[in-house]
Amino acid sequence: MELITNTDKVLGSDAPDGAVVSDSALLRITAFAGRSGLRFFGDIDSCTIGEVAEAVDAAVRHGNREIYLDLATVDFCGLEGLRLFAEAARRLGEEGRELVLCSVAPHLVRVLRLVGWDKVPGLFIVARHPSSSAPRWDRAAGDRPVAPLGRARDTSVGGVLRTA
Repeated sequence: MELITNTDKVLGSDAPDGAVVSDSALLRITAFAGRSGLRFFGDIDSCTIGEVAEAVDAAVRHGNREIYLDLATVDFCGLEGLRLFAEAARRLGEEGRELVLCSVAPHLVRVLRLVGWDKVPGLFIVARHPSSSAPRWDRAAGDRPVAPLGRARDTSVGGVLRTA
């Protein structure tokens, strides 16, 4: 995959799918094909916020009405990343445009709601749907998605670890 050094070049409708906008040890950013948007792979944190900001700013400058950011493969997103998305959405909202966050993890949706950023004009959040193969947490049965360290036996049922 070729690394594109001019971010503006990969944000249009003629952008090749998967064109690499930025690539580091912690985060890879690629372009969507056929629409203005970016996909993120890895961590969005204090170490990668600069490259995220640069890519998002380029997408905002590009001028499309809707900008899509796919967070399906984001392993971690800190508050600085969510703040950056909310501020970009606010700027877009002032121009009658939208920032669409796609496949947002449920815990990140909750954080966005807790701090009130889900109400930012111009921000549209599409939550990630739990996978049918993902473990379910049945509180009544005492199931836990992760067992406390040193206290678990491998008595998993249906992909959920039960403590002994």
